[in-house]
Amino acid sequence: NYPPAVCYLYSHNRKGEHPQSHLQDYKGVVHADAYSGYDKLYKDEDGKETGIKESACWAHTRRKFYEATLLGKARIASEVITHLAKIYKIEDDVRGLDPGARLKARQECSQPLIDELFERLKEVKDKVPPKGKTATAIVYALNQEEALRRFLSDGRLEIDNNAAERSLRGIAVGRKNWLFAGSNQGGKTAANMLTLIETAKLHDIDPWLYLQKVLTVIQGYNSQKLDDLMPWNILQLKLPPE
Repeated sequence: NYPPAVCYLYSHNRKGEHPQSHLQDYKGVVHADAYSGYDKLYKDEDGKETGIKESACWAHTRRKFYEATLLGKARIASEVITHLAKIYKIEDDVRGLDPGARLKARQECSQPLIDELFERLKEVKDKVPPKGKTATAIVYALNQEEALRRFLSDGRLEIDNNAAERSLRGIAVGRKNWLFAGSNQGGKTAANMLTLIETAKLHDIDPWLYLQKVLTVIQGYNSQKLDDLMPWNILQLKLPPE
């Protein structure tokens, strides 16, 4: 087993065929929003479950209720946001703990709150204007209920995928600067470089010094020992403590 790593994969559009290709041999949990392009990761064309389980994002769910409050009075949406704040407070308290401790806290504290929330959403679903923002948010949450509950049964999972969203923010900001940077192959190369840089940062390795070290020695390096050049094996380049 390898230590934790970050992996960026390039695709030239957002079609669902790309995540299917990228993850064709993967078995486990995928943490993502409810984008329809991911649907076939979880069930095949015959509707049978694959080896991938979906873990939905509570931040995306919360955002839809928040958008409902921007239009004026939205009592139910505001109620949901207040309820979610209690659940997020539990996550703040267990952040950094081992998976077992996180799981225990979630089952004891978070699960009753989430049970209560979904009961409330089912109760009010038909009592709000069907075309309103609140109704849209409720339907979104109910459609995702199983996947939104996934983090309650696995202490390794997060409540949302904000970490992944933050890691892509720099790419989104710089996107216009890269429109004419090359070809699809250039995109794949950029993804490989980002993989190395972000994996180095994950292990507290200075990415500039790391790449400098690798590019200096890799030309004559034994191709059977390239693992030696992975960030977790070059500890002398660790960033100094803040």
